[in-house]
This record gives sequence, structure tokens and C-alpha cells, in this order.
Amino acid sequence: MSRPVDASTEGAPAQGPAFGAIVLAGGRASRMGGPKLLARIGSHTPVTRVLAACDGAPVVLVGPPDLAAAAPPGACVTIVREDPPFGGPVAGVRAGLAALPPGLDVVAVLAADLPFLDIAALQQLRAALGAGDPHAASPEAVAFVDDTGHRQFLCALWRLPALGVRLAAAGESMRSVYAGARVLDLPDLRGASRDVDTPRDLAQAQARAQSELSPGELSPGGPSPGGPSPGELSPGEPRS
Repeated sequence: MSRPVDASTEGAPAQGPAFGAIVLAGGRASRMGGPKLLARIGSHTPVTRVLAACDGAPVVLVGPPDLAAAAPPGACVTIVREDPPFGGPVAGVRAGLAALPPGLDVVAVLAADLPFLDIAALQQLRAALGAGDPHAASPEAVAFVDDTGHRQFLCALWRLPALGVRLAAAGESMRSVYAGARVLDLPDLRGASRDVDTPRDLAQAQARAQSELSPGELSPGGPSPGGPSPGELSPGEPRS
């Protein structure tokens, strides 16, 4: 069952193919040993950062209903659960695809634990997918590739019809969704696709976010110079 959070269209993305997003937030965070999506990283939490990056586009957030509180003002978010719960990312993408509104042309497939994703990163993916080579078959998807050469399956943009076809033939892994697809790999020079899987990842992300904060963003009640401890939640935000 879907749960609309806010139907506002304020802050709609720039002109281009109609755009939406599937954000996967249904994992167990077993390698973290505790909740991570609502951990404070700089002035944001990972899930609020990802939802804000979608910039008013329709989003299907696949995860527990208590994440509704993470939706930023002006967001257009529907919450669904994959079947079965904790069924993995492919089940999550399938659930998200089924809940997207009609009329979309392209869809971002995103993990919810990307603390440095921003509007510019998604605009970069959209521009790359729209450019294409006129002398070659158009890509079905464009995905960021990190500084180790790994394709980020959950920081990518797909043409909606192609994603449906690939999901129909996929197994249980995201690698199977991409198998045989025409994918444009885009170097992630800013680290926007870096995710948080372990306490070490979280500590590194907190240190990076702290170093990037401007002096005006550091308040007496804000994070300490070393950042909060891994798993710390921002005040007033629910625990998953």
C-alpha cells in the first residue's frame, strides 16, 4: 500500500524528459549494527539528503512507513514496502516501479544512504542520458562509477521502458538488472555516489561533511569537530 506524504509540485526539476525516482530504504543495515539512514552527517541525514536531491520530482521511497518524517518540505513522496520486506534491492525497485505515477520517461534508482548526493549530481546523470551518441544506440541507463572503478548500481538513471524490460528478466541481484543493458558509465569525480555501509564509512562521511561545512553552518548546538558517534540520530527524528 502506498502512502502519499506531500503532493506539492514546488521545486519541480528543470525541463527535459519527465523524471521521477525510486529510493531504496528497506535494508537491514546489518553491517552497520544499527540504523544509518537517520544518522546525522553534517547538517543532514542520508535519507533527507537523497530526497532533497530529487528536487520536487515524484519519489517512491521503498522502506518502512516511519521514514515519512524524513521527507523535506515540498517533496512529493510515496512510501511503499517491497514484498517480502527485506527482499533485496531488485524487489525494492520492482515495488517502486509499480508505484510511480504515469507519464514519466526516466527514473533515478537510488540508495537512501548517499549522504553527498545533490541536485547537481542528478542533473549530471540526466544530461548524460539525454546527450547520447547520434551514431550509436542510445544508452538505456547512465550510472556513476566510483574512484575504484565500481559501477554504482544504486546511483543511476534509467529510461523507464528499459528498466521495466530488464527487471522482468532479472534475478535477485542488481547486477542481473544491468546484465546486457546499454549503460553509460559516468566517472563520479565529486564522490556523490559514495554510500554508507559500515561504521567506518559513517565516520569517514561525518568527517568529510564536517570539513565541508561553512563557518556559518557550525552552531553551538551542532556537531562537534569530530562529528557525532556512528549511529547518532539528529534530535527529534524517529528511529527506524
